[in-house]
Amino acid sequence: MERKFKCGDKVRLVSDTDENVVMTVRGYALELAMEDKSTSPFIKDFQTKLEALVTCDWRDKLDVPHQKDYKENELVKC
Repeated sequence: MERKFKCGDKVRLVSDTDENVVMTVRGYALELAMEDKSTSPFIKDFQTKLEALVTCDWRDKLDVPHQKDYKENELVKC
């Protein structure tokens, strides 16, 4: 399956404006979960749900780190 984003890409939500915080792609949720030995046995139950989720990192205005999964079609490269 061809991926729209790769690790390190700078993205934002399609609905965001230019002044919103830019996020960094950490990877696709399914791939990250498969790398984690504690969750990998349970992946098959959630594979379809995780397949199109992109995990992103960003810091808010107070420099507090955040991480969240977004659907691939909700994001656009900056």
